[in-house]
Amino acid sequence: MSAPLHVDPDGPQINGELFVRAEQCVALLQRRLIKPMSRGGPRSDLTLTQYHAMSFLASRGKASVTELKDMLGFAQSTTSVLVDKLVKLGLVEKRRDRRDHRVACVVPLPKGLRMVQRYRKNAERNLQCLVEHVGDEAVRDVFEALERAAIATAPLENAAIARAAVVAAADDDAGDEAFALEVSDHDFDDALDAAE
Repeated sequence: MSAPLHVDPDGPQINGELFVRAEQCVALLQRRLIKPMSRGGPRSDLTLTQYHAMSFLASRGKASVTELKDMLGFAQSTTSVLVDKLVKLGLVEKRRDRRDHRVACVVPLPKGLRMVQRYRKNAERNLQCLVEHVGDEAVRDVFEALERAAIATAPLENAAIARAAVVAAADDDAGDEAFALEVSDHDFDDALDAAE
């Protein structure tokens, strides 16, 4: 049994071994499933975050900086820097909304759409290779497990819900009472619905 991982001496302790294993699994999945998508491209390939933004824009056709911020979970300033970088790479352009000039709309350019298409074709080849090695059912199991993990961790995106979960876990006897100190049941349900 490994020693707990100490982050905050007053907070709950995390099993250090499980935390490190989870961190390594996420890194391996990223390397095995996502990084190969960029193979065969120019040296200035997209970062993972840039790809997520471009994929979102390719799927929607356009988005406001605020919509990108919400999708990525970044601060507005960080998202603006990301968009400026994509503009410099010639992958997107920023346009002002015709009705409200305060709102900037981000639109993918043909070069950006081609890059997303290339990444997706590489992803299809990688997936086909994986199916050939382990079978269709095993691949489906992997992606269903990833989806369950995404749903299970959704409350962590809302700081109030995450704090409430920590309070509730630290004091099981208090149950709903401790939970209510941080966030109401209504807020919790709304956040869960939004996350799903």
